[in-house]
Amino acid sequence: TGSKCEAMSSELAESKHSSSIPEQEFIEDVAGYAKKFESVQAALQNMDVMLSKYRFMEQQMLAQRQALVAKQPDLQRSVDMVEKLIKAQEEGEDVKTTFQLGTSLYADAEIPMSDELEVGLWLGANVMVQFPLPEAYGLVQDNLTQCQSIIDTLDTDIDFVKDQIVTSEVNIARIYNNDVRERQARAAEQD
Repeated sequence: TGSKCEAMSSELAESKHSSSIPEQEFIEDVAGYAKKFESVQAALQNMDVMLSKYRFMEQQMLAQRQALVAKQPDLQRSVDMVEKLIKAQEEGEDVKTTFQLGTSLYADAEIPMSDELEVGLWLGANVMVQFPLPEAYGLVQDNLTQCQSIIDTLDTDIDFVKDQIVTSEVNIARIYNNDVRERQARAAEQD
């Protein structure tokens, strides 16, 4: 049974979505599909395994999407701040701002403008690097664009996985219903 389940899973894996998510095919010939397995339970188990994998993928992608959506406002604020500094640098005027030091703790600052002005950007893992304003703007803008692009890709992949979940559920119901019909037909023949 295990080798047949693995064979069916590898066949399923050969049919790929653009982001390498296997596509669940709709089973047209339910009786023929069920005969590939030792029992109907084995066929149902194979479909249930794929359904579980799709649900796991969906949960992972939804969590990843939620984390990226939560980062978007910070990325946008970074882009806006660097744009404000570039504009102030072009106009040659100092910038007065309030920035957050910690939770509910803010400080006022005056940033003197010069041609050598650099911006410190957090790269992660407690690492901050200073960049000239144009380079900083390119970096934060690229990060924001990449974040939106990943969210768009995740949206497409989540929709695809939801379709695969529905197809899997329909296949499971059709296999089960076919088994019930066959048992009823066998029982009717015996009577």
